[in-house]
Amino acid sequence: MDAIKFVIIISTIFLLSAIPTTSRAQENILESFRTVEGQIAAGQSDVWIFEAREGIVVSFQAQAARSGNLDPIIVLSDDAGRTLARNDDYDFPSIQDAVLQAVTIPRTGTYTVTISGFDDTAGEYNLTMLNGFPEIVEQELFNDVTEWETSSDSLFAMTEAGAFVMAISGVQQNGIAIKKETEIVHDFYAQVNVEVTAGRPGWVVGMTARQQDNAQYYQLKINDSGLWQFVIRDQNDERIIRDWASHPAIVPGQAQFTLALMMRGAGIDIFYNNLFIGHIVDNTLRDAGSVGLSIGTGTAIGSETVVQFDNFIITTPIQTDNTEHIPDFIAPANPNQMVQNLRRQGIVPADSVIILTVPESFIESINPGVREIPLGNGVTASKFVMATDFSWRISGDSPAGCGLIFRAIDDTDFSLAYLDQTGAYGISRRHDEAFSSDLFGQLPTAQTSSHHLLVIATGSVVHYYIDGQFVGSANDELVEGTVGNAVINFESVSTSCQFADTWVLRWD
Repeated sequence: MDAIKFVIIISTIFLLSAIPTTSRAQENILESFRTVEGQIAAGQSDVWIFEAREGIVVSFQAQAARSGNLDPIIVLSDDAGRTLARNDDYDFPSIQDAVLQAVTIPRTGTYTVTISGFDDTAGEYNLTMLNGFPEIVEQELFNDVTEWETSSDSLFAMTEAGAFVMAISGVQQNGIAIKKETEIVHDFYAQVNVEVTAGRPGWVVGMTARQQDNAQYYQLKINDSGLWQFVIRDQNDERIIRDWASHPAIVPGQAQFTLALMMRGAGIDIFYNNLFIGHIVDNTLRDAGSVGLSIGTGTAIGSETVVQFDNFIITTPIQTDNTEHIPDFIAPANPNQMVQNLRRQGIVPADSVIILTVPESFIESINPGVREIPLGNGVTASKFVMATDFSWRISGDSPAGCGLIFRAIDDTDFSLAYLDQTGAYGISRRHDEAFSSDLFGQLPTAQTSSHHLLVIATGSVVHYYIDGQFVGSANDELVEGTVGNAVINFESVSTSCQFADTWVLRWD
């Protein structure tokens, strides 16, 4: 996003929730994998509604279409009107579509998507909601069985009425089918509808991922006992990553369900009937590969399994020229929810670990300068995410505020992200008595006393969020250092900062 757009969006964000909903908004229902069309005039907006279950991952893409000069802005909100995600230009200037990528729904309920135009732009648009990521790379219609390759001669496959039927018999047999000209993917979300039409006396059904050939792949399995398992097969040696486990969402014997698998880096998420049932971290297979469909039989003599697959869809992240996409908005939430979102959006690696949580801390000062309270008893980080909620009490009009200390070598060598009661914010590095600032700005709505700060340091660049809004990035020394909370006085004034739920996520 360019600087002019950033300033305008910051100053108007709090007006979006006040835009009245039109009468047609109640008729605007969004459904996954269906593109809808709309048209907005300058200064107006459209509101779309959808129902979603807790834990499901959804993406949205709003594109200008045909007439007008619309530069779309998209905002996702919950039923209380709280913003969960927002975007203007996904990868300005390369991609000016508005995209929300891999947003995790925090709770079951009704959600709204608001489409507006930047500045006075207006016109027609297309809006698509997808499960998983925002680009469809495979939407299989199952028209021709010859397009599919099976793993063994004992596996029978056929297409029928737009569905794919697989059958296998024998004791503990495993059969896999992959499309011959399928998209090779590394990070993806794959979803398929399953109907087990025969399973005597038991059955296994699942999906493969990052499949290189019939001897190297990940495999998800669900069985008739209501259990799920995740394994890796590497050169015919099978290793169990997650052994058979139950989940309340999986009903034993249920023969019709939706199965989905999401992979982002080393992170693997499992979904059953649009409910999140498990998370795995494994980095063994790092190359992109095929996504396949699999069935298996039980341990009894005469075992047979017949499964019908339908609506097989694969979505992938949008690739940008910038290797690291930084969202316009990251909704403040509890640490686990925020970390889950950050991992699925590819902002932090799947093996990142929360190394510090501090429920409460307090610091005050009457002297000019920065006063720090170290946290974590010497815990250090160089690549990390750090967040906190805080409130201040300031006796006077002199500038003062609160902040986060990170990459601290000692009390005269550290980095500081801060916000003061005038709305001024910044990131500075202290060396001895000198401060060098690479980011400084002013928020028009920061005068309230309670705020949320979020710092993402993926390398030598640090990204800064205030109350969920991205406010800018700064260059910073990539050094290992300690973390802390801080009070900042620009003059002599009594300032106290009360911090809550300070946490740090770290990775190598």
